[in-house]
This record gives sequence, C-alpha cells and structure tokens, in this order.
Amino acid sequence: MRFLRRLHPPDDCRLNSHLLTTTNGLFPPPTYITKNRLSHVKLREWRQVALVEANDSEDFIEIECAYEGVENKKMLRNPSFNIHGVKYIKTVQELNMVQLLTGNYAYIILDLGSYETTAWYNEFLRANIQIIVGSGSEWKQKDIYRFYREQIHQDQSKWKLCVPMANKQVIGDIKKKLPKRKIHSLPFHPDPFVESKEVDSALEDLLKLNQHRKLSLLKKKMQAIFQER
Repeated sequence: MRFLRRLHPPDDCRLNSHLLTTTNGLFPPPTYITKNRLSHVKLREWRQVALVEANDSEDFIEIECAYEGVENKKMLRNPSFNIHGVKYIKTVQELNMVQLLTGNYAYIILDLGSYETTAWYNEFLRANIQIIVGSGSEWKQKDIYRFYREQIHQDQSKWKLCVPMANKQVIGDIKKKLPKRKIHSLPFHPDPFVESKEVDSALEDLLKLNQHRKLSLLKKKMQAIFQER
C-alpha cells in the first residue's frame, strides 16, 4: 500500500501547515500521478506546497529530467526543484519535520513509500490527512485487507483509501469488506500537470480542502478570543 504520508513498494504495489501523508505498496508507479496532481490542484491556492520524497525511489529526479528536458541526471544536483508553485524535495535520508513545519508551506505532502520499510510510519499516523493508495485488482485487494488488519490497533478514523481507476463495482466490493471506511476512486489521468476537471473534482472530494480551511480559520479565531481574555 502506498501512503500520503505513503506506505507499500511500487509494485507489491503547527504553524498553519496541513500535513498530508501518502503510503503505497498496493499500487505501482501510477500512484505518482495521484501525488503530482494532488500537489498541483487546489493546494496551491493558499501558499507554496512541499512534496517530499521520503523514500529511496529516486523518482523525483526522473520528473525533474522530464520537466527540464535533460537526459543526464548528473546535471541536476540540487536537492529540490520547483514546478508551478510546488517544491519537490528529492529523496531524503533524514526527515527534518521541524524545518518543514516552520517553512512557509500551506501543505506538506510526504511520500513515505512502503509502509513495511519506511522509517517514518509515525509521521503518517500524525498527519492531518492520511492517504493510502491501493490496487483495486481482484488479486491485489488482499493486500489492502491485510494492511487494515495488521494496523487494527491504530486509529483509522482519518485514513482515506484511494483506489485509482476503480469502477463502482470494485469500490463496492472493497466497502463490503471494509465497512465504514473512507474509500475513494480516482480516474485515470496520464499527465498530472494538465488540468482535468474530473480528477480535480475527485481530489477535492477526497481532501475536502474548504472544510480544512474553515476549521483552520475557526481555530485561529478561537485562539484570538482566548488570547484577548
């Protein structure tokens, strides 16, 4: 399974910041379409977004090469790069959450990679928005159920399971075995840097950004009231 904060391997599959985590392991590389589009939709409206490659996949360097039109990876030595207001932070060996949370980011997205190998699973559990990406293939669904069983002792109330390209029947089958869980289908989107109203609508429903923003503003107002007293 894969987390945002994220968990499973690719093909076995606070300072006014919103922390999102993704985990993967149930779904192959197309999960990156989800993360890239996630970082480029409504999140950008508030301030800069940080997308952190908190795993050893080194996929971000491939994204940078494609975006810059460069074939030689050695030419791109900076630890991060920016695309349309999103800061991509390449593979990190040490995750400095204090530095990230004190940065001028409205949203911080951590791609944790495999939940079985990540050293930062606790960051997934602490995130404001916890996203798991799993495969809807009939022979892969068992990985989703196994993950939820293994983590039954954790608070799963904020977990959101994303199943890319799943039809209503697949979502229905998963909901039967995972009742009362938050399960979302994400439509196919070959280029995350090109706007898709269908994908943006699905992500808006997944993230409920307006709701989080209202809660954040309400929190600030309440803090101001108590400070005045």
